[in-house]
Amino acid sequence: KATVSVLNWNGDPTPRGPRRAMAHTIVMYQPTKSLASRTFSDYETLNEAMDGLCTMFQVRLAQERPKDSNITYDIADLFKFLDSFEDLSALQYNPVKRGYEPFGLSVIKNKLYNHLKAMNEG
Repeated sequence: KATVSVLNWNGDPTPRGPRRAMAHTIVMYQPTKSLASRTFSDYETLNEAMDGLCTMFQVRLAQERPKDSNITYDIADLFKFLDSFEDLSALQYNPVKRGYEPFGLSVIKNKLYNHLKAMNEG
């Protein structure tokens, strides 16, 4: 998981590459009902955040199936995993507004779908 302390992020609003794909993104999640399970992951880009969610799921699959050397899944499995979270949301830096914009599970799923689609096409 690619994490960087928010306090160390330089806050540079200058976009690099595609404006929205390069935006600093914080994913906040609560995997269980316990408030103590609340945490966040901090990413330099939206693409890294989407990769981080996939990695989180792949780690869970590997833990659930330690004897399987080849684990495959589709996007429906990934979405089911995300739906299992008690709470999941994100903040994405908007350099034009010089602030963060929040989005919830449905937008995360949409962005994740588009990210994976672009990876398959590229």
